[in-house]
Amino acid sequence: MEREKNKSIVGAENESILLFYNNDYYFKYSIVVYYPYDFWFFGNKFPKRWFVNNKGIYKSFSWEDGGRFYERVFKIKKWKKYLPDGGDFFSNGFAKKELKAKDLEYLLTFVQEAKRAELVHWLQILPVVIFFLFNHWWVGVIMILYAIAVNMPCIIAQRYNRPRLERIINRKVKVYKVVN
Repeated sequence: MEREKNKSIVGAENESILLFYNNDYYFKYSIVVYYPYDFWFFGNKFPKRWFVNNKGIYKSFSWEDGGRFYERVFKIKKWKKYLPDGGDFFSNGFAKKELKAKDLEYLLTFVQEAKRAELVHWLQILPVVIFFLFNHWWVGVIMILYAIAVNMPCIIAQRYNRPRLERIINRKVKVYKVVN
């Protein structure tokens, strides 16, 4: 009876179209719509010690060629400047759009924040499996493709920037050791 009532209101046969006319669907989807903001907020609260080592997802792989892979294959230099910077959304966030300083402490912080950003974007992809619970399989596939399309450019940008910054840091450390 409820289903027939909803169909007559919207005039649609597909349950996915009833998204905003059914409170149950509205609740489920509102969680998914707002979860990126939750990850940004909680990601900003993760302790810095989580982002010190280059292990796990932060390890640079040989095929990445110190970030050059992303230049060759994805032409990252052409589109990187158009990506949003989540660090600008928080009063205590760390903007990564451009280098604001060249001292060692700033560069080390930049690398840590790039790792934080990468983790947050990986975490934003994971919950798309929820769509398979409440929708047709093809909606889940579309949402996976959407999550990858939205988050991968940001992940690529972090994986491109980090090895480049680490090379600069290593040069600065060598110069510091020679001077002292």
